[in-house]
Amino acid sequence: MKRIILLTALTIGMLFCLATSSYATGLSSNLVTNGDGDNWGIWNKDTSGSYVDHWSQLSDLGGTAGYAPVSPFDSGAIGDNEFFDFWDNSTTNKTGCLYQDIVLTDTTGSLFSDIDAGNIGLNAQAYIFKYLPGDGGTIQIKFLDGSGSEIAVGPYRSSRDTNDLSNWELVQVQHVPVPSGARTIRVMLIAYAPDGNSYVDFDGIDVELCNLPDISIANSTANHTYNGTQTITMSGTASDPDGLPVTVSAAISGITQSTTIASGAAWNLSWDIASLGITDGDYTNIQVTADNGKGIRTATYTGTLAVDGTAPAASSLSPSDNATNVGVNDNLVINFSENVVVGTGNITIKKTSDDSMVETIDVTGGKVTGSDTSAITVDPATTLDGETGYYVVIDATAFSDTAGNSYAGISSSSAWNFTTADITAPTVSSIDRNSPAGESTNATSVTYRVTFSEAVTGVDTSDFTLTETGTAHGIIAAVSAGSGTTIDVTVSGITGDGTLRLDLNSSGTGITDDAGNALATGYTSGQTYTFDTTAPTGGSISINSGADYTTSTSVTLTLSATGASEMMVSEDSGFSGASYEAYSTSKSFTLSSGDGIKTVYAKYKDAAGNETSATISDTITLVTTAATYTVTYNGNGSSSGSVPIDRTSYNSGDTVTVAGNGGGLTKTGYTFTGWNTAANGSGTTYAAGSGTFIISADTTLYAKWVLNTASAAADLSFLYVSPGTLSPGFSASETEYTVSVGNLKDSMTVTACVYDTSATLKINGETPTVTGAVYGEYAATIDLEVGSNNIISVEVTARDGTTTKTYTITATRAAASHHSSSGGGGGSGGSNSSTTTDKTTTKVVVNGEEYNAGTTTTTTEGSRTVTIVTVDDDKIEALLEAKGNNTTVEIPISSTTDIAEGVLSGQTIKNMEAKAAVLVVKTDTISYTLPASEIDIDSVSEQIGAQAALKDIAIHVIIAAPPADTVKIVTDTADKNSYQIVVNPVEFEIICTNGDKTVEVSKFKAYVERTIAIPEGVDPLKITTAVVLNADGTLTHVPTQIISIDGKYYAKINSLTNSTYTVIYNPKEFKDVENHWAKEVVNDMGSRLVINGIGGENFAPDKDVTRAEFAAIMVKALGLKAGSGASGFDDVKSSDWYSGYIKTAAEYGIISGYANGSFGPADKITREQAMTMIARAMKITGLKAELAAGEEEKLLSGYEDREVLAEYARSGIAECIKTGVVSGNSSTGIAPKDNISRAEVAVMVRRLLQKSGLI
Repeated sequence: MKRIILLTALTIGMLFCLATSSYATGLSSNLVTNGDGDNWGIWNKDTSGSYVDHWSQLSDLGGTAGYAPVSPFDSGAIGDNEFFDFWDNSTTNKTGCLYQDIVLTDTTGSLFSDIDAGNIGLNAQAYIFKYLPGDGGTIQIKFLDGSGSEIAVGPYRSSRDTNDLSNWELVQVQHVPVPSGARTIRVMLIAYAPDGNSYVDFDGIDVELCNLPDISIANSTANHTYNGTQTITMSGTASDPDGLPVTVSAAISGITQSTTIASGAAWNLSWDIASLGITDGDYTNIQVTADNGKGIRTATYTGTLAVDGTAPAASSLSPSDNATNVGVNDNLVINFSENVVVGTGNITIKKTSDDSMVETIDVTGGKVTGSDTSAITVDPATTLDGETGYYVVIDATAFSDTAGNSYAGISSSSAWNFTTADITAPTVSSIDRNSPAGESTNATSVTYRVTFSEAVTGVDTSDFTLTETGTAHGIIAAVSAGSGTTIDVTVSGITGDGTLRLDLNSSGTGITDDAGNALATGYTSGQTYTFDTTAPTGGSISINSGADYTTSTSVTLTLSATGASEMMVSEDSGFSGASYEAYSTSKSFTLSSGDGIKTVYAKYKDAAGNETSATISDTITLVTTAATYTVTYNGNGSSSGSVPIDRTSYNSGDTVTVAGNGGGLTKTGYTFTGWNTAANGSGTTYAAGSGTFIISADTTLYAKWVLNTASAAADLSFLYVSPGTLSPGFSASETEYTVSVGNLKDSMTVTACVYDTSATLKINGETPTVTGAVYGEYAATIDLEVGSNNIISVEVTARDGTTTKTYTITATRAAASHHSSSGGGGGSGGSNSSTTTDKTTTKVVVNGEEYNAGTTTTTTEGSRTVTIVTVDDDKIEALLEAKGNNTTVEIPISSTTDIAEGVLSGQTIKNMEAKAAVLVVKTDTISYTLPASEIDIDSVSEQIGAQAALKDIAIHVIIAAPPADTVKIVTDTADKNSYQIVVNPVEFEIICTNGDKTVEVSKFKAYVERTIAIPEGVDPLKITTAVVLNADGTLTHVPTQIISIDGKYYAKINSLTNSTYTVIYNPKEFKDVENHWAKEVVNDMGSRLVINGIGGENFAPDKDVTRAEFAAIMVKALGLKAGSGASGFDDVKSSDWYSGYIKTAAEYGIISGYANGSFGPADKITREQAMTMIARAMKITGLKAELAAGEEEKLLSGYEDREVLAEYARSGIAECIKTGVVSGNSSTGIAPKDNISRAEVAVMVRRLLQKSGLI
């Protein structure tokens, strides 16, 4: 049987460790710790001396209920072996206890008083030897009072042995305070065995009494508050009666701090809140212990230590973040999560829009209140702006809580935002016409739209009044809605003619905005309706200028009606399927198919909606049979004989055999040498009676005359006037001409060239200025009087000295009118009577802003309306000073007028020139934009004369519908060349006058821009170019772009001259470029009239170009006019077809000729020559190509043939390469000496125009 044995080596001892006295236990002197286990009998024996079995069930220690332990002694008694048996028979989990009471005796008289005062402590310990698998043993201490009753403290247990160790282990009961009244100490030995294989051996039991240390806490009742950055401290003194060192400890927030001091010394404990992680809260009744190693004395800190490591936060803001409708004088309130006190720093208010400072408020000043509360109020001194966003910034040092934790402040511009309330009174932005939209109307009811600066309420009919002119009268009948930003006001019951304007009363309206702000002021600047019940008058229509017949269904209608704004045309007298379109004096129209008489009807409507009622029509006969052509022979100045008559009707492609001179044509001083397609002999010559050609159009053949040595020729080869256009066109055999000019054209230059350079001529009996002696060219300027009595004679005397011929020009100068317009290149005839309306104040637009700085006068002269806007020079001068440089002055003029004219003084132009200002004269469909410097007022002043002050020179900038005869020249030329006219011709002029002195500005140093609106319905893709009307009646290209402005298409024209312009559609496709690399470019330049074909349908793209041809192409491409007179080169005759182009190219610096004074027109042009001319042209187009130092060499360095470049051409070639207009013919070669082909020229020229932004 296994046994648990308690060996007799158990020793019971008492050790008293009090500093100054020892206490006897009152036990028998036989209780000695001699280690042999004797004297067991002292433990709990009864009065008979028998040992008592004190095993008992201790359920609180894990004993098993119902277990009855057996006797612990072997043989039933204690003998020398002194075994204490405790074993396991069959039941597990048994607990046993043996205890001894130690009765205390007070031998000194102070033990019991010390116990009762709490000054005595107890420690007990024992060594235990365990044998597996025993679970161990413990010591347990209890206290009894003097009557033997158990005191209700404890029990105090040692730690229970739970480790299976195969060795001795010390178990202890330490620092037990002996309770007041204790007179007996009960020491219990407790064993636990789970089964019969376990036993426990107790040995060396010691029980010890000791004195407890004394401890005091400084200011133990004081309250303190700490923030998260501070350190908690506690202090006091501690002493031990036995002089032992004392360890003082205490715990705050579960964190214990301790210190060991000498007896009687001061102690200090500290807790760094941040590093130790002391949690926020109030700590009170803090237990502070003093431990001398034997016993522990506890003192209590009864004050409160508050830890507050949390910074105050703004729990709410007033106004709240993103608040709206905040009062401009409202206080700012910050509600904090706890009470705060004012620190140092500022509260700043800023505008959200630009971060600008509004106010900086020192928190220590009187504008910030509420310190030591949770609500801080800020009273700004500044009244804020209404409807404005603000944000508030608060310094991080401005506020802190009572613990000293600083408020983080507000640094972000998005943390505290608000918008102030609306304090702005509403105003009226506009009162505009709404229904109908147009100004003129014949309606009896109209609607005005009133637009306010913001939404308003309280609007009714009583808030408005009508301003009436003429006999017009109406009643304010209704307001569509009484709130919102736009209000529609209906005026009904309208009668009479005149104008009505809706005005808003300035007071008493009751109109307010949503914020309650009352209307600030009234409004009297609204748009007006003009009421008109009279239909347009003088309506007419003409088909193809009154022609009797046409071979094409495409015709041009000439239309006219005074006061019309719209028109409708149709072949149906009931106008079935027709609709109104914008009024125009010219319209392309397609007749219905089928030969016969065609009638076209017209109806006109004015802006008010009044329609013409009378039948307005014209007729023309349509003949569309197969086209046939005729050949006509012209004697070309013959003096006798007759021309052949060819009555054959040729079909296209027939071969014509040229007639002989069967009529015996002669011309004094000349010899007949055949027939030529040009009167001056520059066309194709055919031998009389044998020459042949393929016919494709009506052809006129002119007799070709060769001057005899002793000539009697007195013919002119050329006759030209400026201004104006000769009618009919010049022919050597035609001696009578007429020309018409406007009133402002007070002189005319007549240029004439004799056929025989040995002949002489006089103009009006005077020998004129010789402008080209080599070629017999002369010019004279003739003053013109008003009327048709200006007879100019050009008398030619042949070299024989006797034969003469006189050419007569009858020049008509129009009568004066108030508008000073030249009337263009010719007059339309008819009455010169005029009527003038009253002057009205007109808006002039400066840098996009309107000013009352002009006066409008409208005159009706015959069937033409003239509208003149004269600017107020003083106002414009003041505006120029205010606006500074690069100002734009725009003169808007009604587009319904035939002639629009802006008038400024020379001084104003000079002022604008000094400010680099730009002048714009503009109608609804046309604009004319030119820098003031292009007028060159100094040159104008010099021509007029120094006696005239600049303020007395009137500058007339004119946009006009040309006279009928000019329009006819344009349409005839277009028809002859199969050009389709897209817009009606427009004439641009600048006339400078002072008294009877007139100077016309017709040429500019730089391109001047014009825009012409493309009519509605016209496909912008079917527009090729704008063209200019030349003095000889031809139409030539000007650089043109099609642009879109606000959804409407315009032709933007850039030109260096003034004249008459129109826009055409002229698609061109040359057959021989169909598969050529330059097909698209060649066809484009051909369509723009820049280049011509060869033989009509071909271009010969790879043929070399001559210098003359290149000069002509350049002049055409730039939109320049071919000059007249001598070109300045010895080898270029005035009669040469290219003479005018070479003259113009030289004038503009594009060409300079050879060093010997010749030009070499027939020479093939080389690539370097062409590139040099292109570079010079860049200066005209404004294409920037200036070379920096060293840039020329750098640009040319990549080309292997750069060394063979002519010196004069190097910079020009470099500029072409830089701009990308021209490059080498390979990646490494320029080929400067190679000739250039027609296709290459087309590409160069097109690229120049594109790079310059002209097409």
